[in-house]
Amino acid sequence: MDYPFKRNEDAAEQTQNPFQKPIIEPTQYPFPKAAEQAQNPFQKAAEPAQNPFQKPIIEPTQYPFPKAAEQAQNPFQKAAAEPAQSPFQKPIIEPTQYPFPKAAEQAQNPFQKAAEPAQHPFQKSFEQIAKTDNAPTQEPSALFTPTEPSAPQTEALSSLNILSKPNSLISYIKNIFLTDLSQYSNIGNRKTGFPNLDAECGMLYPGLYVLGAASSMGKTTFIHQLSDNLAERGAHVLYFSLIQSKFELTVKSICRLIARKNGGRNGLTEPEIWMLKTPSQEVQAALDSYTAMIADRISIFDNSEELTMDRITEIVRSYIVDNNIHPVVIVDNIQHLPPKHTAHLSNNHLNLHSLKNLQQKEHLTIVAVSNIDTDSYFRHIDFDSFLNSGGIEYTADVIWGLQIQAARETEKAQSKIDARERFFSAKSLVPRKMELICLKNNFGKSVYTCYFDYYPQYNIFVEEKRVEVEKVVVERL
Repeated sequence: MDYPFKRNEDAAEQTQNPFQKPIIEPTQYPFPKAAEQAQNPFQKAAEPAQNPFQKPIIEPTQYPFPKAAEQAQNPFQKAAAEPAQSPFQKPIIEPTQYPFPKAAEQAQNPFQKAAEPAQHPFQKSFEQIAKTDNAPTQEPSALFTPTEPSAPQTEALSSLNILSKPNSLISYIKNIFLTDLSQYSNIGNRKTGFPNLDAECGMLYPGLYVLGAASSMGKTTFIHQLSDNLAERGAHVLYFSLIQSKFELTVKSICRLIARKNGGRNGLTEPEIWMLKTPSQEVQAALDSYTAMIADRISIFDNSEELTMDRITEIVRSYIVDNNIHPVVIVDNIQHLPPKHTAHLSNNHLNLHSLKNLQQKEHLTIVAVSNIDTDSYFRHIDFDSFLNSGGIEYTADVIWGLQIQAARETEKAQSKIDARERFFSAKSLVPRKMELICLKNNFGKSVYTCYFDYYPQYNIFVEEKRVEVEKVVVERL
């Protein structure tokens, strides 16, 4: 078949499709590379064509710097051998430029510490210790050889251990422990004077005790009677009263001694003693007995002393220095202590912490009286009763709660009015049936209860004979 537009012999094969443009022979292209691309106009050349908007790639030989020439092979890729210098990064000084050899080693990685640890400013070097002991300078490894160290070396190592291990128990055991132990073992007879309580706790040990009770439950009377009992048995007592005066507390003691002769059931009340122009024979005998047995070992500081926590601390430490005796300290009442900072909301916490700090530093037995929450007045006393009292449940070593025995029954009341009636009915009884509950004890039995008959008119607590009560209950059944 003849083609009208035949240009050469190969055109016949190319023009089988009349709508296809003829392929120009490669020989017609003036540029060799373009001729190779023309075989397929839609296929990119093997070597990319120059982009007129792209800066020409400078050949490595045109770079004045060898490293830049290597990087120029791909302007967007960092050199693999050595990273490109950041304009915001300080140049790394070669080690040879450092005047100090160790600094040169550190410069290889500016964020890595040197292999050898830096000297502690408060720790003596081995060379300094050896020089102070007039011993020849030794290398550190020489001090730890298996051979028996010399006396200067032993002393140097001992001082080094103390310097590098502050508050080490080795120093405490060697220098202080035996002194502390002797102070604890020489506290003497600290019996409470209540047989049932002594049977449960043994006696009072160095620590912080807290007695909590509702208002008018007899907590001041109980703690003051405890103070007289301790003094009568030989302990020295410092009684800080922020509620009652020295006169009122002395009258309480006289009432108690008179009633004690009668088992607590008979005696004179405080108003009856107040009205006496001259002491009666009975009152004078009680006063003489109190002076001989108790008064010389008990000191009362009332609110006329303008008591603060700092003032209490000062008095206690002066007493220890002047008498060489560690007394029992009574604080009644911790909530009445003025705040260290008038605007501070946690005054109880600060004062309680100060008492604990004083107790620990002077190895004292401290008993503090505390109020409880008003919501706990008509229910069984527990840790919740001390929630707003300054963290007593965490700071105190021993926590006692004093309450009416009927408090367990008032919780069963169907209304607050019923609970209140049961409470005041039990409170009006003479003697008033009371119980001392131990909620926390770091020195022995953790939980126990002691029962008392309380005669408020005579300011005396008497141990309740629970065995006799149980016999009466059994006989009635």
